[in-house]
Order: sequence, then structure tokens, then C-alpha cells
Amino acid sequence: MPGGGWRQDPSQQRVRAGNWVRIEARKRHFKFWRAIWQLIALLVILAVVASAIAWFFAPPFAAGMVIGSIAVLVPCLIWIATIQATGTAGTLMGGTAEQWTSDALRKLLEPRGWYVVDDVLLERGNIDHVAVGPEGALAVETKWSSREWLRADDLRVEQAANQSHTGAERVKGLLRTVKLTAPVRPLVVLWGHWSGEQVRHLAGDVHVVHGELLDEWVTALQGKALDETQVKTAAECIRAYVRMRDAHRPTESVFVEHSPQEIGIRLLMGFVAGLLGIVIAAGLLAALNWWAFGVNAALAAGGAAAYRFAPRWRHVTVGWTSGVAGMTITLLVALAIVILV
Repeated sequence: MPGGGWRQDPSQQRVRAGNWVRIEARKRHFKFWRAIWQLIALLVILAVVASAIAWFFAPPFAAGMVIGSIAVLVPCLIWIATIQATGTAGTLMGGTAEQWTSDALRKLLEPRGWYVVDDVLLERGNIDHVAVGPEGALAVETKWSSREWLRADDLRVEQAANQSHTGAERVKGLLRTVKLTAPVRPLVVLWGHWSGEQVRHLAGDVHVVHGELLDEWVTALQGKALDETQVKTAAECIRAYVRMRDAHRPTESVFVEHSPQEIGIRLLMGFVAGLLGIVIAAGLLAALNWWAFGVNAALAAGGAAAYRFAPRWRHVTVGWTSGVAGMTITLLVALAIVILV
């Protein structure tokens, strides 16, 4: 299938889409957290104290309600404050929109013999998506806005068109290095409410299309510019350039793999794994036999080994290991206190 060789790891390729804006958003988040770390620490301490009071003095049902509410409320408060203070809600949505465009391009173009790659780093900035196929190439800029896209000459659209045009010129230059001449179409894909015509022509060669009508625009592509061998040569040229640029990508610009939604899911999975580890460890330790400590040590060691050899599931292994080891260490400390006192 065309494009298959390009995406040896499909999940990693999807990571590329929206990576640039996620990096910028994450920088702002960390800067904000560093600025208010004392307040965050105080909030966490108050949450722990309130949970402890509820645990020891409130009826069991009420204690569970209070602790559960605190566990949900505190992270949500921190996250909402972060988004509001840094103004990154729109930035993160822009990254999500890039994923939408990437998915649509792959679905529409790869069956037609195209290759698609996201986040092609340039000397300054990046090209959101580059596609190469029999009809030529595309340099695609994705934009999302909560405000209505009013008209094609909207300043925001013009800026995106200029970026796409610059990207197209860069792609043309790359193709010339392998002696290929093919049309490179600059394309702007908009997400959000659009009140004007759904497809416009800008600056002579830049097309603007709403994301929901991208399939119609792709269907209208015509003109045989490259044969199959040339398409593969062009794709390998782009691929080699991406490898070269990624190798020199600044340390702070390494791939940010997870959106806030994905982070939330991973935290939930880690929490469930930790809770399961606590329950199993506590069940084994209930016998108060030394063999139970050995079994728990083995379970924790297994989690630590899985952390190294199964990196995709590290959020689960961290939760599991923390739950088992934490419960075991807590009981050991409690026994030591009882014995010493």
C-alpha cells in the first residue's frame, strides 16, 4: 500500500502532527508552573491535609466522597488555571486540528499512491504537512480558530497562505535536488466556523479549503506529473530531509507525544494500575508472613523490569510498581514503629 513504507510506526507518525504547537504550549505551561510552584505546593499540601482529616474523622462514605472530590478538583484547578493564564487553549486546539488534517490527508491520498509526512522542520518554523503523489506535491498549513473565518482576505488566512507558499517553495527546492520538477500546491486547511465560500483561490496559487470539504478538493486534483518511480524518489527525498532535520532538532523540541486528553487517559490507567497494586499487595501482606514481602518485592521488580522493556506502557508500570512498593514499604514502616515503640 502506498505510504506503508513511510509509516513503519503509524503511532509515531501521528505523533508528528501538531508537534510544533504542542511544544510551544508545553514551554508556556512549564514556565507558568515554575513561576507559581510555591502556590501549587501549598495547594497539594492543603489537599493532603484535608484528605487525612476526612480519612480519620469523617464517616467512611463521606470520607470517600471528600477524598475523591479533592483528587479530581485539585488537578482540574491547576490545569484550568494553566490554560487560562498561558492562553494556550487555542494553541492546543491548533495541534488537534493538525491531527485532523493529517488523518484526513492519509485517508484520502494514500489509496491514490501518495505519501504524507507531518511537521517538516525548516530553518525557521515548519511545514505542517507535506504530501507527494502522482499529481505533484502539497505544502499544507492547518489553522483552527474559535472565531468565525469571515472571508478569504482575512488577515489570519493571508498569514497562513504566506506560510504555505513559503513551504511550497522549500519543497520545490528539495525536489530539484533529485532533479524532479513537479507542481507543488500550497494549501491552507481551516477548521472552525466558515461563513464564506468553502474553497477560495489566494495569491494566484494558494488554495484555501475548509477541513470538512477537504475530500472534495482532493477529488478534484488532476494532472499526471510524476510516475510511480518518481513519486518514490520524491518521497525518499522528503524523508531524508526530515531525518536530517530531526537529528538536529533542538533538545527542547523533541516530540511531545501526548495531547492533554491522552495525558488524562494515561494518568487514569496509571492510577488504576496503582490501585490494583495496592489491593494485591495489601491482600498478600494481610497474612503478615515474611514470604508475602518476598512476593511483593518480586511483583515490584517485575514492574520495574516492564518499565524498561515496555516503554509504551510505562504509565501503567509506574502506577503498578508504586502501588505494590508503596504498600509494602508502608507496612514495613508501621511494623518497625510498633516494634520500636
